[in-house]
Amino acid sequence: LDFYHLAEHVHAARRAVFGEDSDTGKAWASDLLHVFKHEGYEAAWTKLLDWRGGLRGAKRKAADALLGYVG
Repeated sequence: LDFYHLAEHVHAARRAVFGEDSDTGKAWASDLLHVFKHEGYEAAWTKLLDWRGGLRGAKRKAADALLGYVG
């Protein structure tokens, strides 16, 4: 994955799920990108699947879009 474009997609999902200015969302995005960069694809994929499991409606669609990009 191209890290720059990955970050764009992660932050788009963050905004859709957590809101534009959510500190929780910003921390989530930072942590996820750190996992991609330092722990690898499989660890990040697992983290995304766990995160998606707790979402419903439009938030789940945003998670699905990110998973589709990553996949």
